[in-house]
Amino acid sequence: MQLDEKARWNRKYSEGSHTSLEPDPFLVTAYDEFFSARPPGIALDVAGGAGRHALWLADRGWKVKLIDISEVGIEVARKNADKANHAEHSASTVMKGSISADLPQTGDARFDGQSLALDVSVFFHDLLTLLIWEDYGLTSDQMDGYFERLTSEAGDLCMDYLRQQIEELKDDDLDYQAEKALTWLGHIAAEQNRFERFEELAQEMGTRAWQRIIVLADRAVKKRKRKLAAAVFEAALGPGMHERFLREKYEQLKNGKWNPDPRK
Repeated sequence: MQLDEKARWNRKYSEGSHTSLEPDPFLVTAYDEFFSARPPGIALDVAGGAGRHALWLADRGWKVKLIDISEVGIEVARKNADKANHAEHSASTVMKGSISADLPQTGDARFDGQSLALDVSVFFHDLLTLLIWEDYGLTSDQMDGYFERLTSEAGDLCMDYLRQQIEELKDDDLDYQAEKALTWLGHIAAEQNRFERFEELAQEMGTRAWQRIIVLADRAVKKRKRKLAAAVFEAALGPGMHERFLREKYEQLKNGKWNPDPRK
């Protein structure tokens, strides 16, 4: 999966897509509200691509490390850093590598040889908040397989935080973001092999979260838990937009012809 994503983003950047240097309005608004009055600090730009956010922050005195799965995107970011007179930043700020290799797993994060006292809970809370609120999916597209590398303690931290966010977002009538938080909870449960939670989450997500239902069922099948995969479908099935599709996939499973690909 990661190789496919890498090739896809290499192609996009080679074709000149996603190369705008205009920062996302959400970043600008959040910066003005929470950081403009503070001294510059250290930032990690995950899936930074052409560097629009890293360079915008560097202009404001921040020390930024950019990582991206695409070597082509990294090269574009390097060139943009040079053009923007950030040559002093480009060697240390823009880093080649895949997201799974470079995101911290536990403990402190290290930038340019200097230890940053970044509490692991703060890192994961920020990452999950990004995944909930991100509009374009540039980060979420690269997250497959990341959470399965976490320790069980880190997995608990992420899942507890998402459950808290679901309730808070619902209280604020932010139903769309609450749904995204729920689907990420299902995703992490699958990658962490939290089989005891599969049915409960499938019932909570229902047919509207068909992609995560497929992820849960497929993880159960791969771990030779076909009865659990069937239970996932039975818990999720009910009236909804994607009910017919999920019933077809359930029939595949029962007939011994399981294929997680939604096109087959």
